[in-house]
Amino acid sequence: MANTRTTMGNRTVVEKDTKSMAGERVLPLPNLVREALTTFRAMQAAEHLAAGEGYEGGGYVLVDELGGALNGRQLRTRAYKIMDANGLRRVRLYDARASCLTYLANNGVPDHLLAM
Repeated sequence: MANTRTTMGNRTVVEKDTKSMAGERVLPLPNLVREALTTFRAMQAAEHLAAGEGYEGGGYVLVDELGGALNGRQLRTRAYKIMDANGLRRVRLYDARASCLTYLANNGVPDHLLAM
C-alpha cells in the first residue's frame, strides 16, 4: 500500500501501512466493543443522512458530525469528557492501549496474537 496523505486543518497526515507483514494480525473484537461500534455506526448513518452532501465520510471510525476525521487534540478532549462524565480516572489515550491488551489477555486471546 502506498502512503496516503490527508490534509486536516493546516496539517498533513501521512497514513502508512505496517512496517512488515509481522505487524499484520487479526485480533478478536469483544462483543462489548462490537455492540458499541454497531450503535456508533447507526448514529453516524443518521448524521450522514442529516448532513446530506456536506458529509465527508472519509472512512474513519472516529469522526465529527460531518464525517471529518478528528485530530489528536479533538480525540483527547472528547475522551476526557467521557471519562469525566462516567467518573473515571483520566488516562492518556496512548496508555489505554495497554489496558486493552490486558483486557484481551484476560479474556483468552493468546499471547502470540497480542505481541507487539
